[in-house]
Amino acid sequence: MRPEVSLLGFLLAVCYPAVALGEKLTLACTFDGSERRGPEREKDVNQILIDTDLPAVELRVAQTMGTNNEVNFGYRNRQAIGMTDDKILLYFLGSKMGMAAIRLGVPTSIVLDRISGSMVWSWADESGSRAYRFKCKS
Repeated sequence: MRPEVSLLGFLLAVCYPAVALGEKLTLACTFDGSERRGPEREKDVNQILIDTDLPAVELRVAQTMGTNNEVNFGYRNRQAIGMTDDKILLYFLGSKMGMAAIRLGVPTSIVLDRISGSMVWSWADESGSRAYRFKCKS
């Protein structure tokens, strides 16, 4: 191996925080915009939970958690009776996390940069495509 390659790997590991396997990470988020106007509840999301063990990603309205009216958009592997099974794939590269999922038959993606805090949550269903931008921090 060339010395400059191993040095680059070392610098990337030190400069860009990675998510370790078996880690649960919770970040606070603020809505930063979308192409759609209106009172969609997705715009109220203010927290993301990433569990690398399951794997699972949950986008939450934090103040509703533990109440009778929780607002939680969860992505994980699970069987769905009479529908397409829910599937999730998490990928980490330095400070970036990518998620691709199928939830209730709808393809979804989340891209998060832990250094800038930029997160984009998007999907496409029968009513068209949607994309929501957030700023997230520890």
